[in-house]
Amino acid sequence: MAGAVVLTTVLLGLLASPAQAATAQGCSGSVAAVGSQGHGLDSLALPGSGGTPAHPFRLLWGEPVEWTAQTAEPVTSGTWWVAVQHPSWLFALGQLVSGHPHGLTGTFDSGAGGTTFTNSFTPSDVEAVTLPGAYDVAFTVTGAGGVQCTATLSVRVVDSPFRNPLFWLADLLVVAGLVLLFAFGILKLARPVYVRGTEPKGVSRHLVADTLAGLLLGVGASLLVTLYGGVGWSTTTPNLIIVLGVVVGLAVGLVPARTTRASNSRR
Repeated sequence: MAGAVVLTTVLLGLLASPAQAATAQGCSGSVAAVGSQGHGLDSLALPGSGGTPAHPFRLLWGEPVEWTAQTAEPVTSGTWWVAVQHPSWLFALGQLVSGHPHGLTGTFDSGAGGTTFTNSFTPSDVEAVTLPGAYDVAFTVTGAGGVQCTATLSVRVVDSPFRNPLFWLADLLVVAGLVLLFAFGILKLARPVYVRGTEPKGVSRHLVADTLAGLLLGVGASLLVTLYGGVGWSTTTPNLIIVLGVVVGLAVGLVPARTTRASNSRR
């Protein structure tokens, strides 16, 4: 069953939305990420040919992201806003729990107030929880005078999932789902269930437990493949994996148990 989930994930990942280049509206500019040793990790021109799902902009959650914008009107200060486009159900739930349902926001001060200005921010200063993986994001800068520019691009958060508590939670959910499916699903097919004289033969057993097991397995598998970057948080695949897990658990629960009548001497 776990193999079927992984295989389906790979196939659905190939059907993800087609790659589109990074765009910019109302401005032009660039974005650069700093590596853990202080060297440049990645850079991207906006608009530009990079920033696609196949070649995303890479960044470290705990290191600065520097951005530069050129606008038609001078800008001295304002706000920036990063929002994940088309977030999966799990990611949207995580945003709600973390208190950032509308993305990450912050302020900037460009100093001289020219038409070209530079600023930076560190994602971990805004949100402590790191979510490795691939995203489609919109980065919007609004100047104090009403000037606004929006850039859209694909981003890859470079970080080991082994250092993320959600990775271990996902492993726990997968193991729990498999154990429940084996205990309440597989075993009911391997040995008969004794029924009372008034009960019909061939009844399905443990439907709720098997469905719950499928849900746990689906959520865990969805977390694993997104944290590893196998599929993007902004695709429908993470949601489909959860649905697949529920369907598998429901199907196992609906399989009738092999039953036998209890003898009169059996208590």
